[in-house]
Amino acid sequence: MNKRYLVVALALTALCAVPTFASTILVPDDFSTIGEAIGAAVDGDEVVVSPGIYNEHDLDLQGKAIIIRSTAPGDDATVNGTIIDAQGLGRHFHLYNGEGPSTRIVGLTLRNGFIDTDMGGAICCDGASPVIDRCVFESNDAPAGGGIACINGSQAYIIGCVLDGNIGTGAGVHTTDADITVQNCIFKHGRVHSDSGNDGAGIHIVSSTATIANSIFAFNRAEAPYSNWGGAIDSRAGSIVRVDHCTLYNNYADNGGSALNVGSSSVVTVQNSIIWGHSGNVINIDAGGTLAITYTDIQGGYAGEGNIDVSPNFTSAMGLHLLLAPGSPCIDAGTGPVDGWDWCWFSHAYCQQNTPAPDMGAYGGTENLGWMR
Repeated sequence: MNKRYLVVALALTALCAVPTFASTILVPDDFSTIGEAIGAAVDGDEVVVSPGIYNEHDLDLQGKAIIIRSTAPGDDATVNGTIIDAQGLGRHFHLYNGEGPSTRIVGLTLRNGFIDTDMGGAICCDGASPVIDRCVFESNDAPAGGGIACINGSQAYIIGCVLDGNIGTGAGVHTTDADITVQNCIFKHGRVHSDSGNDGAGIHIVSSTATIANSIFAFNRAEAPYSNWGGAIDSRAGSIVRVDHCTLYNNYADNGGSALNVGSSSVVTVQNSIIWGHSGNVINIDAGGTLAITYTDIQGGYAGEGNIDVSPNFTSAMGLHLLLAPGSPCIDAGTGPVDGWDWCWFSHAYCQQNTPAPDMGAYGGTENLGWMR
């Protein structure tokens, strides 16, 4: 092509190119339902949902790199008041078209999801790797993953979520062949179904890699007329699990491992954590399983560098529970990077004792800043 014509052609192409901008789609202002808003969205868009109750289920994100969020994900009242109620008719979201970390579900309450023959009562990530951020999962039910299921290569990132009162094997989260990160989450009041072979009332990890940090597992129960395992964390089938700066409190399992169940070929490492207030067999390790615990306050004791067996002296303040009260032996007793947030605002007495050295438990370490989001 003649150079002059080539230059003209390129110039016309540049002039004709129309820049694309991400849109904000409002529910219910622009569309009355979340499903309609998702259908209209394209990559880069945000679907912003106003407070209210939306009776919707089986929402398909269609592989789109979009954000679905409440109007104020950092405000608890807004999150608790922006509710998708599946009414027991299905799950809330199914991600199975390769969605990646640019797909985000943020600041929503997902309630009453139900699946009777599949995984993921509220969200199923099947080969998808979204970010699930500051969501509340309440009263969802599935054979596996009452709240969330991550399967078939999923690399989901679950941050700042509350999983409360869900039901299933892995009542909060179930994984199979996945690689997940859980950060600053609360798993509470989860329970398994009332039959055999249901384990992991908090999280159930199968043939997967999981990093669980700065999270709380409390009052989860793997109990039924049959024997079940893993009240808080259940690891199976060669999984590799890292637990750092977590608090496991008052969980229970019929058969064993009220706090931790380590299945055959699984490797679990725990550090900078608190394991306290459990009944029954607190830790179970199957033949071929490996567990290493260090710099952890564990009731009844456990061999490992830096471990202690002293009441952690919990308290509550500013809406946070299982905090370390002034004088707790877990303050500055961890190892590794310093605390990202110094709790000196809590009290003058705490300030006098606490240094930047990492505390044990969910509120210690560099990532404790996540509790301030």
